[in-house]
Amino acid sequence: MSWELADIAPRASSVPFYSTVTAGVLDTTGLDAGYWYRNLRQTVRFEETVRALLADGFQVFIEASAHPVLTMGVEQTAEDHGSRVTAVGSLRRDEGGLERFMASLAEAYVGGASVDWAGMFAGTGARRVDLPTYAFQRTHFWLESEAIDAAGDVASVGLDSAGHPLLGAAVPLPDSDGFLLTGRLSLRTHPWLADHAVLGRVILPGTAFVELASRAGDAVGCDRLEELTLEAPLVLPDEGAVQVQLVVSGPRPDGQREFSVHARRDDVANASWTCHAKGMLALNSTAVDGTAGPADLTAWPPADAQAVEIAGFYEDVAATGLAYGPVFRGLRAVWRKGDEVFADVALPEGSRADAARFGLHPALLDAALHAWLVCAAASSSEGDGIRLPFVWSGVSLHATGATSLRVRLARAGTDGMSVLVADAAGTPVATAEALVTRPVSEAQLAPSADDGESLYRVEWIAAPATSPTSTTTPTSTTTPAPATDRCAVAGPDPFGLARALTAADGSVEEHADLAALAAHVRSGAPMPDLVFVTVSSASGEDVVPATHAVAHRTLDMVRAWSAEEGFAASRLVFVTRGALATEDGEDPRDLAAAPVWGLVRSAQAEHPDRFVLLDVDGAEPSLAVVHQAVSTGEPQLAVRGAEVLVPRLAPGGARGVLTPPDGTAAWRLEASGAGTLEGLALATATDATRELGEHEVRVAVRATGLNFRDVLISLDMYPDEAMMGGEGAGVVMATGPGVTSLAVGDRAMGLWSGGFGPLAVVDHRTLVRIPDGWSFTEAASVPVAFVTALYALRELAGVRRGESLLVHSAAGGVGMAAVRLARAWGVEVFATASEAKWDVLRGLGLDEAHIASSRTLEFEERFRDSSSGRGVDVVLDSLSGEFVDASLRLLAEGGRFIEMGKTDVRSADAVAAARPGVLYRAFDLGRRAPSASGRCSRRSCPCSSVVGWSRCPHGCGMCAGLPRRSGS
Repeated sequence: MSWELADIAPRASSVPFYSTVTAGVLDTTGLDAGYWYRNLRQTVRFEETVRALLADGFQVFIEASAHPVLTMGVEQTAEDHGSRVTAVGSLRRDEGGLERFMASLAEAYVGGASVDWAGMFAGTGARRVDLPTYAFQRTHFWLESEAIDAAGDVASVGLDSAGHPLLGAAVPLPDSDGFLLTGRLSLRTHPWLADHAVLGRVILPGTAFVELASRAGDAVGCDRLEELTLEAPLVLPDEGAVQVQLVVSGPRPDGQREFSVHARRDDVANASWTCHAKGMLALNSTAVDGTAGPADLTAWPPADAQAVEIAGFYEDVAATGLAYGPVFRGLRAVWRKGDEVFADVALPEGSRADAARFGLHPALLDAALHAWLVCAAASSSEGDGIRLPFVWSGVSLHATGATSLRVRLARAGTDGMSVLVADAAGTPVATAEALVTRPVSEAQLAPSADDGESLYRVEWIAAPATSPTSTTTPTSTTTPAPATDRCAVAGPDPFGLARALTAADGSVEEHADLAALAAHVRSGAPMPDLVFVTVSSASGEDVVPATHAVAHRTLDMVRAWSAEEGFAASRLVFVTRGALATEDGEDPRDLAAAPVWGLVRSAQAEHPDRFVLLDVDGAEPSLAVVHQAVSTGEPQLAVRGAEVLVPRLAPGGARGVLTPPDGTAAWRLEASGAGTLEGLALATATDATRELGEHEVRVAVRATGLNFRDVLISLDMYPDEAMMGGEGAGVVMATGPGVTSLAVGDRAMGLWSGGFGPLAVVDHRTLVRIPDGWSFTEAASVPVAFVTALYALRELAGVRRGESLLVHSAAGGVGMAAVRLARAWGVEVFATASEAKWDVLRGLGLDEAHIASSRTLEFEERFRDSSSGRGVDVVLDSLSGEFVDASLRLLAEGGRFIEMGKTDVRSADAVAAARPGVLYRAFDLGRRAPSASGRCSRRSCPCSSVVGWSRCPHGCGMCAGLPRRSGS
């Protein structure tokens, strides 16, 4: 090559040249024959060069090639570097034309590359045009809080506006002379409520219930809250809302009225109502201080009161689980005088405008109570965790709209306090004769079945029928009302839509395509209300090209429809046939048309009421009702037979939940052999409660590791008979004869079978004690990976210091364990993994010369070169086919090939005949003797969990940096 390139005379370049040989900027005069020889022989330092470019500020990378292969590597390097870049190719495989090149150019332009568009369009007749202004230019798009809180025109449905931020509507109840107030609370409409969190969950403060009761009293002429008892915390969900109903009964002879506050989730079907508070409303008395003696807050601060330090108060209570946000942090100053506590409180500036809409803002009254927390005596009754308001007695509101308060709290009885709050002049604003608090536990705030904190799924239900022009709530029936819209069919009609529409409604226009329809309308003809187009693929077409073709045709129709002004008042109905499944277990018949639903849904979001999606089963009954179905006004529909279905979100958590068999002490998760995850079931595990034999222990399972073997078993793809749950952690409950290593009560981890259940019977020789400081979850994620690696390398391969080892799929659990163990033993490690996982291998301490792809056979030549032609002593394999052949060729004389995979197990004799001197051993971890398992478990214990830890707790350091695998 030196001779061939000897005549090259490189010259200086005006463009900086970053070399992957030197990993930096290089003077191009040095690009001689010697440079290109080094380029071919030395390691390509591409990743280092990309980092150098990033450090110098480059943000756009263009790979000029027939097909991009480096863009992903550039993006991953940039992500690791903390930089945002645009990486694009120029052409692609089978896309070598100008259209692909222009698309790549546009991608680069969007990423910040400069493009000479004038030169690009020179001579084409293209000209610049002004883009239309943004639809919401100079207009507020997001609703203001006042608009969100407004109840709207509730009078149209027979209600009165409640005129309150927490309530939407009010209505007198006939016969009983009672009253009903309703509202809807969420963190979106009432974001300030998020500032009141207890043990990590947002709850409606007790002072808000006082405010709700006061509003109810106003509605029925009662201005005194005689008593309010809070029965259950009202937890507000992170997403969604709760419906609130406050019911006031008719008056008793003494004029008092009972009331109750109920709530339920707004977005959970058939959610049950929970009673959160009950109480009594009455007529007010003349007292305003709520105490036996006089109260005067005009002199401020009170004489002889001692100031109390409040710095750090909110941080301190947050550590106990009571988190107050800015709106509730109203405490400004606190004083103490004997058993009395005084305070200044105020709403933050941003919340004061809302105060006039409340009787007394709940956040302001809540802040008034914080003074008692500051000065609370450290008694057992007041130091037993978080305490929340429980019972309010004798509450009266004397003035409204306060933004700041003077507060006086005094002990009332053995476990209560009286409350007096006044304005800045000392004039009473509100009084409470007594407030009693009680502790709240995590169990009281735990999610319930109605909390809706579960997955949701789309459920196709019978569509409610409605007249095409009706605006009232539809009745619950599955028979659509007769339709009167004018209809047309445009384009090919393989389903026979025109015939079916004509038979059902009498007259339907037919047009060759949307262009023909547009020309017809421009000629003066009336525009149809509904235009139907069919979307399908031809029978027998290859699904991939058919999908592209159908999607492009659909996109063209969406664009044409949106661009034609004459179509603005009509709707375009895309009709598919079997493109989606409406029932569990149903398979779509036309996969190529399925993506059309996603594409058109996007168009529906941008152009409401312009597009409709309709899927039919193709039978005559379904085609006969398509017109009536579309006339319901639903944007997405399916017709099965003559039934019209619409999609609705439904909670998915409760449906199909596995439950243990009745009357069983032990059960386990097992695969039924159906080959699907839906085939999993909880089966009785009688063997888990039997009498223990020699060497056996019974373990109460606390966590079970989940690995790929379990997935294969659940899908009926595992080659041997096996049960799910092969590793875990728990507590020893009983021991059998001959057990000396463990005792009842020990925390143990290790290998077992059938561990997805509450109990397991295990040979104690496969278990070790869980090291101090480890959780059950951490312990359950360890055994299989490290025991497998240790058994393969020590027991089977006998790997020794100074030897070399090739680990395939080294970024997996066993692979990473093997790398760490081998490096700790002084073994030279070579490893393969997909390129996206090479950073994991680098994190395990491997350099570029010892890393290769597990997707190509390049590793054979790469590692032979890195080992100076010698190869490796041991291969730990999990691959198959030609990868096994290449790995065998890479073994040095006397090498050992350890196969832990299941897909390409070979004959040891055949391998020995083809490769003299090479030892081939395949193994199944589950078939080892318990003694061998226990021996490996105890060996791996000192370094096994280290999984994800920055250092090994036992000091060996060989496992630092391994990521956790999942535990369940």
